[in-house]
Formats: sequence, structure tokens, C-alpha cells
Amino acid sequence: PPPPPPTEASGTVPAEAPPPAPPLGEEPPAGLHFVVTPNPVTDVYSTTFRVVGPPAVWVTEIRVRVYDLPGRLVWEGCAAGAEIVWHTEDFSGRPLANGVYLYRVEACVAGTWLTSAVQKLVIYR
Repeated sequence: PPPPPPTEASGTVPAEAPPPAPPLGEEPPAGLHFVVTPNPVTDVYSTTFRVVGPPAVWVTEIRVRVYDLPGRLVWEGCAAGAEIVWHTEDFSGRPLANGVYLYRVEACVAGTWLTSAVQKLVIYR
């Protein structure tokens, strides 16, 4: 059966909706931290989303959604474990243009989906 839908731990916007403006200083739930490296993406064509912190050892799956500034979904991916590599391309495989993008990470921790705050990612090659 498919995994249960993610729960919104950092807001009330459904995961499928365009993200709201990034909140300032909001920490992810349950002591998890969501990081992306490198950020900004400059001389490379990929970046890695990771779940870090003590509870990260219980992460079984990670999902990432990347949006452009108007709120259009430009990429999404999922992977087993606590990290996923993205090659900074859109759904058709074309590299994304330089600019600011918004992303949200979802992590399955001990069977419960936790969602990060909306964060910024910069591509500047």
C-alpha cells in the first residue's frame, strides 16, 4: 500500500499547494534539521538535501518539492534514507535557470511524516 500522506508539522498549507512565504526562524519539528548543500549552487550541477540531528537515524524516507517563486512545482523527488541528490533540473530534465527557488522537505520518522518549513535555495552558475 502507498505510504500515508505527510502531515503538516509546520503549518496548515497542504503539501500539494504552493508554499507560503518562508517563515523566519522557524525550526523543523522533533529536533530534526533539514539542510541542502551546496546552497547556493554555483559551480556544480547538483545539490543534496539531508535530514540531520539526533532523530535522523530513524528517517526511512525523504521527499523534496522544489518551487519557483510564483509557486509552480518545478521538481519533486523521493528516496529511501535521510538524503536525496537533485541535479538542479526540472521535470523534463532541463537545467533550471539561475534564481531563487523554494523547497520543502518531508521526512518519514518512525512511521510519521514530518514537514520542514519552506526554505530558499539559490542557483547561480
